[in-house]
Amino acid sequence: GAFLYLKKTLGRLDVSGGVRYDSRSVRWADQYVRLNPATGFDQLLTTPVDASATLQFPAYQRTFTGVSGSVGATYGLTERLLLKANVARGYRAPNITEIGSNGLDPGARIVYLGNRNFNPEFSLQTDLAFIGYLNNLDISVELFNNVIDNYIYQARLNDAAGNPVVIVPGNFTYQYQQSKAQLYGAE
Repeated sequence: GAFLYLKKTLGRLDVSGGVRYDSRSVRWADQYVRLNPATGFDQLLTTPVDASATLQFPAYQRTFTGVSGSVGATYGLTERLLLKANVARGYRAPNITEIGSNGLDPGARIVYLGNRNFNPEFSLQTDLAFIGYLNNLDISVELFNNVIDNYIYQARLNDAAGNPVVIVPGNFTYQYQQSKAQLYGAE
């Protein structure tokens, strides 16, 4: 990614902002697995050597791009009392685990499934703060709101009747999902 950052002081007001462009390319070829009789676990193969090999991870190629940035200001009410405000747009591309997972984690006893149709996460965050630097005490009161489009998370899979999906008996099945999310609060 590339970025640009600027800062300007205008009397009691400090203004700063920046912008960043990111690009992430994710690409892999078909990957096959075959049971390794010595270990009892699947062994990764780059090409199928015989009919016992199974296509575990189909080929994938996609490029994700996004622009993020922020602009903020701090106003000095006095030398020790400050007001701050900030607006920011965030970007995050899905990672390989979120896209390509397809199998059992025997230690966790969970079958993880990725989602090849993901879009990048984009967020819009606003925050407002009052900060005081007193002789024996520093105080701050902050409010924030963050709305995230295409938020990535894991969810336990259930069938149409509401029963847990079981791919490997005795193990839970989770798949990466996306939805809108909102985080807000005060500190």
